[in-house]
Amino acid sequence: PESIYQDSGEKGMPLTHLSFGTIDTLALALRLTMADYFLRDTDGFFVLDDPMVDMDPERQKRAAEQIMHAAKDRQILFFTCHPHMADLLEGNRITLEGS
Repeated sequence: PESIYQDSGEKGMPLTHLSFGTIDTLALALRLTMADYFLRDTDGFFVLDDPMVDMDPERQKRAAEQIMHAAKDRQILFFTCHPHMADLLEGNRITLEGS
């Protein structure tokens, strides 16, 4: 979306007025909600590629909690190059080594 709105439907606030961390948080919430809706009656899985990069540590912790909650109902593949984010998710970890 280009902007976000309050329930009243008045003029929206452009996303350009939000911090990158807030935008990432909003985007992750939207992705998790869409995955829940579109995959509700399937055995489908969900892929996330480093969605918490621009979040501060507290937001990262809360986002990880929501991802783990969503992972109770379906498999989530989470790609990151940040070991501390992988640790927050407490899942099975596969490390790729390059040359």
